[in-house]
Amino acid sequence: IISLGEGVFANNINLKKIHLPESLRDIGDFALVNTGITDIYIHKNITNIGEGVFAYCREMVKIDVEPANTKYMVEDGFLLTKDKKLLLHSVGNRTRIIIPNGVERIGKNAVTSKSNMKEVILPQGLKEIGIAAFDSCSNLEEVMIPASVKEVGEYAFDWCEALKKVTVLSKNCCYGDEMSLNVTGVFPESAVLYGYVGSTLQEYATKNNMNFVSIDIEKITAETPTSRW
Repeated sequence: IISLGEGVFANNINLKKIHLPESLRDIGDFALVNTGITDIYIHKNITNIGEGVFAYCREMVKIDVEPANTKYMVEDGFLLTKDKKLLLHSVGNRTRIIIPNGVERIGKNAVTSKSNMKEVILPQGLKEIGIAAFDSCSNLEEVMIPASVKEVGEYAFDWCEALKKVTVLSKNCCYGDEMSLNVTGVFPESAVLYGYVGSTLQEYATKNNMNFVSIDIEKITAETPTSRW
């Protein structure tokens, strides 16, 4: 076996363990999505891991990558490409997640179903939040998206029922899989969107009938008090 096809074990909740043979080179997108798998060992011969492979694997507590693997690594509970630019999966169910510095893209469904997570810190330099990246993080309360982010995928924060405040520091971010402002479902409808007047976020809020609050800093001219003397 040299490849696990896309979605090959999808939704097999009774699958708890899997051994990847040394001959395996490729793990397709969503190959193990929504399974009961608890841990996995990525050996050195695996050169391609698709996106969403471990999405909705709520029992997953551990991913190990052989140090000799030249493509992937695990750091602080995150499965990353070796250059740290792509985050493929966040292991466990922490209350606070700090995405590592250097990550430029959070992959599809990379941080899904983290029911304990209330806070996520996104690094400066992040460029893209993938489709459904934070889907079903039901207790996430607030998120600040840095100015470096240029794309937020469709359903990125879908089913985040507790998410009440989203601040976007980018004025020209694109929203949705097709990069269209007509896309809905990027953020839950109950969230209040904070951003700059004239930004694509304001346009998104208007088109989707969502509350928008300006974060523009207005210049306030203070009057100089008149001396009594």
